[in-house]
Amino acid sequence: MNFRIYKVKDWKRSEKEMVQLPNGRYYICIEIGKDAKGEPLEEWIYQDIIEDIDASPKDYNVITRVGHVPQLTVRKKGKLVIHNEQAREYNVLIQQTLPQIPMGLLTKAITEIRLNAERYSTRNHSTNAVISTINALANVDFSADFVYAVLIEYYEIQYNTPVTELQDSVHFADYEELVAYACDAVLHMNENCEDEVIKHFKGDEVIAALGKELVFRLLTSEIHQR
Repeated sequence: MNFRIYKVKDWKRSEKEMVQLPNGRYYICIEIGKDAKGEPLEEWIYQDIIEDIDASPKDYNVITRVGHVPQLTVRKKGKLVIHNEQAREYNVLIQQTLPQIPMGLLTKAITEIRLNAERYSTRNHSTNAVISTINALANVDFSADFVYAVLIEYYEIQYNTPVTELQDSVHFADYEELVAYACDAVLHMNENCEDEVIKHFKGDEVIAALGKELVFRLLTSEIHQR
């Protein structure tokens, strides 16, 4: 079936009334396109997420895959955004299947997806194997884009969850802060840095933390080819 999918800037507010959830958040029904018969394709999205997308559209990447679940995958600066309760449930469901898949295969799938996203490769054998396994285990036809976003989240939890003060500072630093940390660290390789946030650590310690963080930002597409 053919669909007309709107660009995010052309999304329309449905006539359905806003719904307040038990946790206090509000749901808004958004028309994201039309089907071949002209019927609206709709998606319930948290009001605060819609407002943030409107305020900072360049920070978001929204992919629509009608016929798969969820039909929307929302990412902000490379990280998965849970845009409604259904997406939350699907995230948990996929996370529960991932420990049953060899980490080596998951890593190969991440590599393929990242390179395909920037048109450096068309290999997808591992990616197809991972998605097929997840779909079979969960008995759901998941969107490949959503699986990738969850996979990155899972991979980072396994290998890049901050456990020290330094790792925490680096993990949540923005681009300009990372550059400042890197410059300070190079200048103070065997002595404590001068930057107020990382001044308690030696330059070589900061460089090691930066290296690990940059690896994961590369995997999540926060760092990419221009």
